[in-house]
This record gives sequence, structure tokens and C-alpha cells, in this order.
Amino acid sequence: MNIPPVIDRAYSDLPADPTERHRFLSDAFGKYLLWAMQKSEEDVKRLVESEPDREKMGRVPAQPFKRAAEALNHEQKQVTYALTREALALFARRLLGILTAQGVSHRLGTSHAIQFRLVLEIRDVENLDLIDEEVINRGGDRAFFTQWGRWLRQNQPGGDAPANNPEG
Repeated sequence: MNIPPVIDRAYSDLPADPTERHRFLSDAFGKYLLWAMQKSEEDVKRLVESEPDREKMGRVPAQPFKRAAEALNHEQKQVTYALTREALALFARRLLGILTAQGVSHRLGTSHAIQFRLVLEIRDVENLDLIDEEVINRGGDRAFFTQWGRWLRQNQPGGDAPANNPEG
């Protein structure tokens, strides 16, 4: 099921300290990023293993999964799933690098550069009014891409997950 994780803390209970608050909100992004990766991993396995699920996709999108299901034995499928996990992690780290860049590495012609701002918005669930927002890939106590390792530790079973821990 594709239900995103819930960050189990009320808006009023977010850290008051700007540095702690920024880290908490960045960690919330990390939780969702890792959830999306995990769901993608699960989808690959499900689509290779389940012909009825492939049929729901349509013939063209299902082709890579059908080929894997037919061509690979059990051990090869396991290697493929592990490789999928690593490919998703490589992609995520590359994306974090793109979102972290604040210099001139992403050029727009010879005289300009492109940078990306990742804005986390907090909205009221009743009326979708914007309550708060924070640029989470700028202004933290460390570079945005360096959060990766902490997010992995927080989101593994038994990990210390500040995005769910009122003590931060």
C-alpha cells in the first residue's frame, strides 16, 4: 500500500530552536525520501513476481518486469533486487547533491548558474491554508546531502528517528 509515513508530532510541538527545527524538518524530508525508495523497491519485486500486477500496468510499461520474470532464476532475481536498492540509493544521493549545490556547478550558459530551493510547507489539513514553510536544503548546520547517513540510521528498524521522537 502506498500510504506515506505519518510524522507523529503536532505542529505546536516542533522544536522552537531554529537549528533544531530545521534539522527536524529536514529529517521529515529524509523519512519521506527513504519511504519512496522502499516502496519503489517493493514495487519492482512485486511486479517481477506477480503477473496479475503486471497486467494492471498495461503491456508496454510491464515489459521490463515480464522479461525479468521470465529470464531470471530465483538467485538472479535476488541479485536484481539488491542492485535495484543500490541504484535507488545512488540516485537519491545524486539528487541530494543537486539540491545541495550552492555554487556555480550547475551552469546555465557561461554567465549564470542554477540552484534549487526545496521548500517544506506545513498546511492545515482542514482548509489547506499555509501555516509555515522552511527552505530545508539551505541554512542548516551542515550541508543538505550529508544528512543521508543520519536518515538511513533513523529509518532502519530500531533506528533513532527524531522525526517521530518528541525528544528530537
